Amino acid sequence: MKKTLTMMAAAAFAAALGSAAMAQTGPVGRFDNGYLDQHPKVARQLAANPRLIDSPEYIEQHPGLADYLKEHRR
Repeated sequence: MKKTLTMMAAAAFAAALGSAAMAQTGPVGRFDNGYLDQHPKVARQLAANPRLIDSPEYIEQHPGLADYLKEHRR
């Protein structure tokens, strides 16, 4: 679980930096073009500190993110 969350945070960080190629493929694209596009504040926070995705407190403060992560587990 932690490894998956860390990987998603790294992907969010890369996508937030404007990596169009990554944002259009696989789980990165779904996360960036799905959840993060609709939640720019979360996208900025994760881009600034990708480790937040591993914080249960952070996830708890963002119920939509928690739901998204539950629905898109790999």
